[in-house]
Amino acid sequence: MTGFELVKKAIEFDYPERLPFFQHVRPQAPDDVCDSWELDRQKAGWFLDSPLPDDWGCIWGKTEVKNMGQVVKGPLEDWGALDSYIPPNPRDPFYFRGDFLIRAHANDRLFISI
Repeated sequence: MTGFELVKKAIEFDYPERLPFFQHVRPQAPDDVCDSWELDRQKAGWFLDSPLPDDWGCIWGKTEVKNMGQVVKGPLEDWGALDSYIPPNPRDPFYFRGDFLIRAHANDRLFISI
């Protein structure tokens, strides 16, 4: 069963043969999905250790774990900002171009955009 099929069955509560994995730490473990950070697809130009906000408006800091980060400042820390907050457009063509979709499809993995 491919990663895509596992994820689909899990979402539909259709008893996949195993739980799908979403991890990028242990190379010996399966990885059934890939996401935009893995492939540097931030329209704002942000990537991992950048001091700039990501596409959601979050500022990230490094942690002790390699390739991991933690949001240190979010765009909605003040609820008064909710009325003016604009999240990224999930239909923006920027997120659907490049070879990352081709690689995800070739490996039968589900792609999670932004």
